[in-house]
Amino acid sequence: AGLSFSKTLSTAMDELVRVTATLGGRGAAGDVLGMLGHSADFMELASTVVIGWAWLELAVRAGGRADDFSSGLVQAAKYWLLTEVPRTTHLAHLCESNESSFIELKDTQLDG
Repeated sequence: AGLSFSKTLSTAMDELVRVTATLGGRGAAGDVLGMLGHSADFMELASTVVIGWAWLELAVRAGGRADDFSSGLVQAAKYWLLTEVPRTTHLAHLCESNESSFIELKDTQLDG
């Protein structure tokens, strides 16, 4: 299980590096809105990867131990790595898509 989890995290890390380069390139080209438009999605992507690595490390250190706390750490790591880390693909897509409908929305368009 540990190897498949590290592969999952490795893929997520590759996505994070790719997205960081894409957004940095937009910023370097002067497209500040393109760089920062999905900043909340980027931060969620980055934090999900970092927390995933922390859970993987805890699970590896707890692996092989028979006590409840150690098995609880492994189960919690499985949860994060199986349910949260896979969302990074969607978050990466949002950041790279440069979809800007929410940026282009004017306050007056929401007046009822």
